[in-house]
Amino acid sequence: MQYLRYWSLSESPFAPSAARFFFSGSPQRDLLAWIQDRIIGGQRSALVVSPSGHGVTTLLRNLTLSTGFDDCAAAVVYTSGRQPSVDHVFAQLASVLGVSPRRRPMESVVMAIDDLHRQSLRTVWLVDELGKHSADAVAQLSRHRLSLTTIASVTPSLQRLVIKSLGARIARTEFRSLNHAETKQYVAHSLQVAGCRRLLFNEAAVTSLHRHSGGRLRTVAHLAEHALVLGAEAGLSQITPREMDIVQRESKRAA
Repeated sequence: MQYLRYWSLSESPFAPSAARFFFSGSPQRDLLAWIQDRIIGGQRSALVVSPSGHGVTTLLRNLTLSTGFDDCAAAVVYTSGRQPSVDHVFAQLASVLGVSPRRRPMESVVMAIDDLHRQSLRTVWLVDELGKHSADAVAQLSRHRLSLTTIASVTPSLQRLVIKSLGARIARTEFRSLNHAETKQYVAHSLQVAGCRRLLFNEAAVTSLHRHSGGRLRTVAHLAEHALVLGAEAGLSQITPREMDIVQRESKRAA
């Protein structure tokens, strides 16, 4: 990509999945601490309520690198909550647990969880964007397996639906978007990890970026990336509010 060479970047700063790019701002740290408390406390299931695009998927995927939480050794697995049936949910979970789903996927999952328990490992199941079928699967497993903690993200629009399966008393927390200062920190962090040693967005551009994105991590990344492309094409030395306004208008037209 020519814009990377123009800005002296070793790789794309706003579209990576590598763990070193994970941004641990205040919302992320607060949520990680909350999740850890649920796991250490032995809770069977808990919900993270967040609109799409706020960065929960990245955070949950990053959590799969964990092997324990304080003195609680754990096997952490991640699946998507968007499945067409409960059996599909269990088949996917069996696969990431490293067992064959066989004819009855739930039985395979139960056997895998029990085997991990015999190894003194708590199974931590991270479910991204919980739906009706995945909520039913979580409810079924949670009733029978004490050595399992499920942490699931859900969008506000589906929260009421999944609570019908999981019960109104399930622990819940909301994951907020970035504030202005955190947006600035995220941009600086991403650029630094990608090899940049100077400020490519001036203060006013960051303010414009935060206003246009609402602090939603995915939107921040999308607009910032396109602003760098635009700035490189125009031969700029720094991104200004003008470029942010242009990419915002282009993004709206493309939506």
